[in-house]
Amino acid sequence: MSLEPLGSVLRRAGQSRRELSAAHICAFAEAMGDGRFRAKSYKNGVLTLAAPSAAAAHSLSLETTHLQTEINTYFGGKAVRQIRVRPESKVNNQSEYGQ
Repeated sequence: MSLEPLGSVLRRAGQSRRELSAAHICAFAEAMGDGRFRAKSYKNGVLTLAAPSAAAAHSLSLETTHLQTEINTYFGGKAVRQIRVRPESKVNNQSEYGQ
């Protein structure tokens, strides 16, 4: 059995925690949306949401402050510092949860 340096273990643990956080934040946002949008990615404090049309994206953009407040209240601190809203066709090339 070989020993792994502690720094490597800690870096790996931190990385999986970030990925888990991204998945949790995206899932929480989608639950708040009740089917009106999809959470496409979360990376570096920026949550990207996909609405089914340009009109729906505009309507959703008016609610981003409320969404951001609710998410940050649930997760604590400034988990989400910005929310971007795009029509579905503009975000199809992004991978889910920022991975």
